[in-house]
Parts: sequence; structure tokens; C-alpha cells
Amino acid sequence: MRLHDIFDAMMVLNLPARPDRRRDTQAELDRIGWPAARVIWYPALDPQSAGEFPSGPHRGAWISHALVMNYARNAGFRRVLICEDDVQFAADWTARESTLAEQLDRACWGIAYLGHVEPVEPDGGLVSWPPDRGVLLTHCYALDGAVLPRLCRYLDLQFLRPSGSELGGPMGMDGSLSWFRRDHPDVLTLMAAPPLATQRSSRSDLSPRWFDRVPMLRNAAEQARGWRRRWLVRA
Repeated sequence: MRLHDIFDAMMVLNLPARPDRRRDTQAELDRIGWPAARVIWYPALDPQSAGEFPSGPHRGAWISHALVMNYARNAGFRRVLICEDDVQFAADWTARESTLAEQLDRACWGIAYLGHVEPVEPDGGLVSWPPDRGVLLTHCYALDGAVLPRLCRYLDLQFLRPSGSELGGPMGMDGSLSWFRRDHPDVLTLMAAPPLATQRSSRSDLSPRWFDRVPMLRNAAEQARGWRRRWLVRA
């Protein structure tokens, strides 16, 4: 069994202004053999105003994730895998995906993080994660269709509240998902152990480094990142 067999789609968030990230992510998808027919490229937003969020890019990232979830709910997806356009799949993806696919297909889960930075004990499969423990990053996570109506409603209410609300207001999507999990302990969270995806080294739109703001240095930095990515995949 392949992972793409159990998902209706992989939805990839990509800023239209970042064709470089789409190109690199497509190379990742080709490497792991994910069928093009099971990929939906979703145009991410890049609003100028921050609203109640720390910055415009933070607001755009949050809204983009929420829109993808609403898309999956309205489409009636049974399961969906959501990735950001800086995702990098593990070098051992092919060796491990059958085990993970079978576990995901059998279990009654709500959220499954294939990518994360949490300290999990590696066992080659999936482990459950307590609802009161947060999870950082949202570069590769899966949602079961049964949880989408509740999750979308929860996020709608968060968006309408002021920043810092004790009920949960605008924040990063990793924080929003962690709040949802804490407030809905019946939703089982699974974690790939070790992670099956990481964040690819690329120029950040949320918090660019100083050298990414200088055109000549930006090009050199992108070349260095490309060499590093190729080295990590071979390793």
C-alpha cells in the first residue's frame, strides 16, 4: 500500500510569487512517486495587512491553511494530506510509507503529523500524541474528513476573536491546531516516528534572513541551499 492510496488528495499551498518553491516541491513529489492526479496546488494568500496577526505573511499563511481545510470539507474528502511548498520528504520515504499507510488506514484518527519537530521515540511507524501537548510546524499533516466540520468551525471562531483572547484568537496555524486538539481530546493525534517530512531549506516569506533581502546575496544563498538539499537526500 502506498500513502497516496489512502488520501483523496495532497493539497500543496504555494504562493504564486514563489514558482521556485513549486518547482522544488514538484521535484520532491517526482522523487517519491506521488501521482500528479492526486495533487492539488492551492494558491496561498499574501495579504498586505496583518490584522490581528503578527504580520501580513503570518495572516496569509493562516488563512491559506483554513481555506484548504474548507475546500477539503466541501469536497467531501475522506482524508487529505496538506503540505506547504517548502516540504522535503525523508530519504527513506519509500521504505517506510507502506507501514505508515497501513497504520493510517486502520486507525480511527483525526490529525496525523507526518512532519514535525517533536521529540518522539523512533519506531518506524506512528505513535499517539497527548491532546495537551502542542505540535510545532504545519509543513506536512493529514486530516480525517470526519474532523473537518468541527475544525473549520473552531478556526472560524478563532479568526473573529481579538489577538490574545483567552478563548483563542489569531495565532500561527500550528498553535491553532494545538488549541483545537487540547479542546477536543477525543480527536486522536498520530505522529510519524521519526518524521517522514521536514522543512526544505529555502528563503522564508514569514521571516526572511538579512542576506535574502539583498538580490546578489539571495542568489548565492539559494544555490547553497540547493546543494545542501541534494546532499541531505543522498545521505
